[in-house]
Amino acid sequence: MTQTAPQTSLLCCSSLNRAVYPFELQSRIRGARFASSETKTNRRKTKTNTMKTLLITSALIAGLFVNATTVSAITPPTALVSSVTSVTEPATYKLTVTFSNVNNRKGKIYIAVANDATSFGGSAFRKTRVEVPATGEISVSFETLPAGKYAVQVYQDLNDNEKLDMSGQMPTEPFGFSNVKMLMGPPDFTLCAFELTENKTINVSLIAM
Repeated sequence: MTQTAPQTSLLCCSSLNRAVYPFELQSRIRGARFASSETKTNRRKTKTNTMKTLLITSALIAGLFVNATTVSAITPPTALVSSVTSVTEPATYKLTVTFSNVNNRKGKIYIAVANDATSFGGSAFRKTRVEVPATGEISVSFETLPAGKYAVQVYQDLNDNEKLDMSGQMPTEPFGFSNVKMLMGPPDFTLCAFELTENKTINVSLIAM
């Protein structure tokens, strides 16, 4: 079965037939250390915890795309030609992602779908991008997804440089995760995951720091 390219309800996604997805931002959290002291105030501790959350969140979004290869078609099991028995293709479903809190109506939104904890923090299972229109709803669809658990991560590229911009350790462009409306701590696959057992529409709210 041939992979059906992701579609949007309003706009067509740009071609993504590249050997490597165009992200260059490296993970910022490896080796990071945060000073702690019994004499520090509660306010200082809160600021440190917030910075940890931002670092891990930024690394998740950036790292997801760094080594992502082009989307490959999922090849279903070949039907066995037999007079006795045959193998049917597994059921697949359509996932539609809509976006809210898109306050800057420009640039592109990059979307990655993870199907386990490994792809949530590494190469995306599926990915695409969509132009941000001046007005109206923004949505994108992923076809032929097998039943299972999935999580969605996104960011909005405001200046078309094809990466998540940072100021020091903080993202300066909007980002978002499925099931997350407000960033309370480092997101993970368990927090962001949802079951796909039928055609489904989810909403991702963008977060701007």
